Amino acid sequence: MFVIKTPNPNYDGVTCGVKFENGTAVVEDENLRRVLVNDYGYLSEAKSEEKPPQEEDAPKAPKPRKAAAKPSAK
Repeated sequence: MFVIKTPNPNYDGVTCGVKFENGTAVVEDENLRRVLVNDYGYLSEAKSEEKPPQEEDAPKAPKPRKAAAKPSAK
């Protein structure tokens, strides 16, 4: 994925089918990135592929044990 930035940081619009907000958009297509950079003069940055930690990755605390059932008095 690539982050594309326009020369105008306030640009909100669509260029080549890509929606820009505050002069920034994200594209996955390498050919589209080339068109935006070469034909329109936009800047391109590689977006970090680092994923935020998920609950599954975090160590889980052991579940508290239930107390043993008390025998009922008859």
